[in-house]
This record gives sequence, C-alpha cells and structure tokens, in this order.
Amino acid sequence: EGELEEGELIEDDVEEGEVKEGKGAKATSCQVCCQAVSKYKCPKCTIRFCSVECCKTHKLKNQCSGIRDKSTFLELSELKDEHLHQDFQLLQSGIELTGRSKRKRVETQFVGVKKLKTKPGAQTVNKNKSLNLISKARKRDVLLKTLPQFMTRHVENSSFYNTKKDFIAWHIELRFLVLPQKLNHGNFSKEIMNPNLFFILQIKKLNEKTLMRDVLTKTLDKMAKAEQYLHFSTKFKEKETSIKMLMKKESTRADRPLWYEIDYNKSISENLALREVIEFPIFYVIETQDLPLFDTTDENLPPEALRVEEKKPFEKTSEEEQLVSQINNEKEGGSNNSNNNNNNAG
Repeated sequence: EGELEEGELIEDDVEEGEVKEGKGAKATSCQVCCQAVSKYKCPKCTIRFCSVECCKTHKLKNQCSGIRDKSTFLELSELKDEHLHQDFQLLQSGIELTGRSKRKRVETQFVGVKKLKTKPGAQTVNKNKSLNLISKARKRDVLLKTLPQFMTRHVENSSFYNTKKDFIAWHIELRFLVLPQKLNHGNFSKEIMNPNLFFILQIKKLNEKTLMRDVLTKTLDKMAKAEQYLHFSTKFKEKETSIKMLMKKESTRADRPLWYEIDYNKSISENLALREVIEFPIFYVIETQDLPLFDTTDENLPPEALRVEEKKPFEKTSEEEQLVSQINNEKEGGSNNSNNNNNNAG
C-alpha cells in the first residue's frame, strides 16, 4: 500500500452489518450521525464516519484538517501497530523523495552558480546570493542556515542583502496563535506544529533595522479588516503587553521546544543576534495569557558557534611520506641516469 494522499479517507475493514466483539472490537456505527454503518475513518484522528457529508461535519465541528500528522511525538506506552505501519510508510516516502532529489541534482549539476528555476512560477535562486547573505548575517551575529534548493521553505525565502545601502532585507513569517480550546502544557507541545492552530502571514523585504513593534503594528493595521486578525489588533491597541511575540529556538527536541521572547523595543537584527535562523525567521504572535504554554529561555548561541573554522592543511601519514620520498628519489635517479647517458653520448 502506498502513502495516503493528503485528506484521503481511510476505508474501514469492517463489513456492513459486521460486529466485532472483545478487546479489539471496532465500532461499526458512524460516530458523527450515529445512524448509518461507518465505512471510513479520519486519517488524523481515526473517527469513523459513513459519508462525505459526515466527514465535512466532523472537520467543521472538531476543526480537523483530515491530514495525518506524520511527526507527532508519542510516548512509548502509546505506540500501536498502526503507528509502526505509518512510520514505515513515512520512511518509504523519504526514500522516494531522496531518489527524486538525486535525479534533480544530476539534471542541474552542470549549471554551477548560474541562476536556477526550481519550478514554474517560483522565484529565481542564485547560489552566490545565498552564500553572500549567510556571510553578512554572520557579521551581524546571526547563524543563518539554508535548506536544499528544492525545499518549499527555501523557494519561499526572498531575503537578500542590499549591497548599495548595506542592510539585509528579511523575509519573515508571522504565526498568530488561535486556540480552539484550552490545552494543557503537554498536549500543546505535541500540537505546536499543527498549522490549524495558526493564522500564517508572510512579509517580504523588511529592513533589518525595523523595530519589532513597527512590524506588528503595520501588519495588524493592514489586516484589521480580516476577522482572524481583528482580535489581535484590538488587544494590541488597547494594551501592548497583552500580546507577546516569540521565536522558536532551533536544534531543540521536537517534544520539548524552547522559545525566545521578542523585545518590541529592539530591531529585527537585534532580536536575531546570537540566534540560529533556518532560511528566514518565524515569529509567533500569542496572547499573554497563553505564555505559560511555552517554555521560554534566554540562552543564546555561544560566540564560538558563529566562527568559521579554517580548513586545516592536509597532513600526510608516515607511510604516505615514505611513498612520496620514494617516488621523488626514483624521479631524481631517472633524471640523473638520462643526464649521464647524454654526457657519455657527447
């Protein structure tokens, strides 16, 4: 069986009218309308339903995307056979993706530093620009890392360095947290990467010297007419401290993420200093009352992490040195013999 497409329904293996008893019993009735026999189950939350209408009702009522989360953290005691099967499918899809990436790399390996187009309609990517941006970010104490050029986040990234005015124009992403229900700390840590919990907004060409307060204010003013942002706009105007901005610390455990609290009075570059950024910064906008759900930290990167290590010269082993000296002696001996032969001939 191949990997399920996004939003595809999983067909139940219980036949119509069949009832399974015992510990492994499966409910045959639809868990939405509670009338008809269930034929499908949701890939994300495994709720059973009988039709497309019940599927839509379930998605609206429970705010479910119907897409199975492939990277949800589970305790060892929660693992079942179906989770192992899903992990196997994930590994299989990873192998297929690796194969496709290798084929694409072969197609473009002779292009060098010329401009590449990753897909129709996507922005043009230039290798030299990426390297220059990484170098300029390092000088500002920002550890910028890039992803392979065919990954979505790399394609979306429009950050660049303005050589004439000497500033970085950042591409940033704002994620506005909207909790459908009150979650405890443990459940929220597992669901933090669920896109249904956020309204996502991307902003391009932001000067690194822009204050974070101005970024949020201008964004909320522009989006004030949209219902999903009106709540944040109203609260921020009433009392600035009622809204917080956070940034996820990279290279931490998925089940125990750590967060940096953003200072409104500092610029983008000042908030990114001594921190790791993958492609472009992502800021999470939350209400202050939801702050206890996040484990905040003040631990920045050590200055050593930003240093570029110099490549050490190649050191020969004793065996390699002997072999090189032997070859050189043979060459010298050969040249001496040829000189002697020429002298004798003369």
